[in-house]
Amino acid sequence: MKRLNIIIILVVISTLLSCKKALVYFDEPQPTDTESLSKIPKKLIGDYFNPKDNSHLIISENLIHRTFDLDNKIHINELDSLEILSGDTITNSKTNEKITVKREGDSLIYHVHFLDTIFNMKKNNILKKYKGYYFLNTAFDEDNWEVLKLKLEKGKLTLGSINSIEEINSLEKITETPHDSISPYKFKPTKNQFKQFIKNNGFNDEEVYFRIK
Repeated sequence: MKRLNIIIILVVISTLLSCKKALVYFDEPQPTDTESLSKIPKKLIGDYFNPKDNSHLIISENLIHRTFDLDNKIHINELDSLEILSGDTITNSKTNEKITVKREGDSLIYHVHFLDTIFNMKKNNILKKYKGYYFLNTAFDEDNWEVLKLKLEKGKLTLGSINSIEEINSLEKITETPHDSISPYKFKPTKNQFKQFIKNNGFNDEEVYFRIK
């Protein structure tokens, strides 16, 4: 199902492009001099829904992942010679791969499910709590950590990341560390400097979810 697979990949890529990659790494888990948690607290565990992109953020004891459930539509004429439509199923005559579809006139609608792991505590990543926030520290190596900020308040969960030049300039000013000319930019703030960065509207690229379970 070459054509359909290409379409699925394009749908997934277009979705992921809206989830910006890290621009900033830290030399060590943040905040420094703050105790790490051994597991994700029970109060955070649950299923959260983002109405903006219909994604779910699912939090368990050791894992946070985002799921996308998407419906994609193609015209029946877009099927190639290897793809045979029979009832509500398209079968690739070469690989015998099958996909279930729903007919809508001359169009076919099929569902795409995609899972994106945000944080996994079993992979040497570190979770810290500070000033009512949870900080997800993901290790790329021992000297490069991506940090996300998580906050839950009255069933509303926000996941914040650093994705603006204003935040980078703020970190540069607070830490008195010139940043590199290209991303990712790397900083080593003290605990007080990190606290100041939060006060200066750091992690302001936020995804907003609402608890449903």
